[in-house]
Formats: sequence, structure tokens, C-alpha cells
Amino acid sequence: MNKDNKYDWKELKSYLEAFIQARVDENMSDPDFYNDPEINWTKDDARLNAVENLQESIKIIFGDEIYRNEIENHQMLN
Repeated sequence: MNKDNKYDWKELKSYLEAFIQARVDENMSDPDFYNDPEINWTKDDARLNAVENLQESIKIIFGDEIYRNEIENHQMLN
């Protein structure tokens, strides 16, 4: 971590874990998610959904630009 970063990886990991758990708790407090026979989610289903939504959000926020820059930097070094 460089001095410009506000958070370290442990803090980020902790934040993301708490975010995922909050989404699971929110979904599992909705009776439609665990009583509706067409949905019938378990906590594991809710957790997987929260993780997939977070991944999609990160893609939308950062797009391919991060990867493109990394590839271009690598190609310039070689």
C-alpha cells in the first residue's frame, strides 16, 4: 500500500465482507425470498447473488479501463 491510499487491504476486505453480509441479511429478512416457491432462496443463494451483484457493479464502475491500462503498461515494458 502506498501512502496515498486511505485504506489497506484488510480494511477493504472487512468492508466488502460486511457489505455482502448486509445484503444477505436484507434479502433474508424479506419473506418473499424464502417463502415464495419460485424464489425460495437460502442464505447461500442470497450471498452468491450479493457477490455477483458486487462484481457487476465493479465492472460497471471501473469497466475494462483498468485492465487495458495494465496490459498497455506491460507491453511498454517488454
